[in-house]
Amino acid sequence: MATVTDDPLELISIDPTICHSHPCIKGTRVMVTVVLDALAAGLDTSEIVLHYPTLTVDGVRAAVAYGAWLAEQESDRSRRAREAEARREHHRRSEGHCGIAFCYT
Repeated sequence: MATVTDDPLELISIDPTICHSHPCIKGTRVMVTVVLDALAAGLDTSEIVLHYPTLTVDGVRAAVAYGAWLAEQESDRSRRAREAEARREHHRRSEGHCGIAFCYT
């Protein structure tokens, strides 16, 4: 069963031998996506815990924290991709001004 921790992400486990490496709540076989889907469907935390006896309120919070962390990672990835594209576009427009194959100025 998941226990209380200062960092809710510590309650997330990704193990190739459990649920095909899908992120799960540590100590359970409840996947993060199951918890998030239940919340999205309108179930509250107590209903989810009732349906999954190995899950705790902290486990549900950990699933939400993991979802938020993933959204932040995706946002960072998108930002880096936009920045890289802007550098490539800058280079295409100023080709030859610096005399190197790929510049960042």
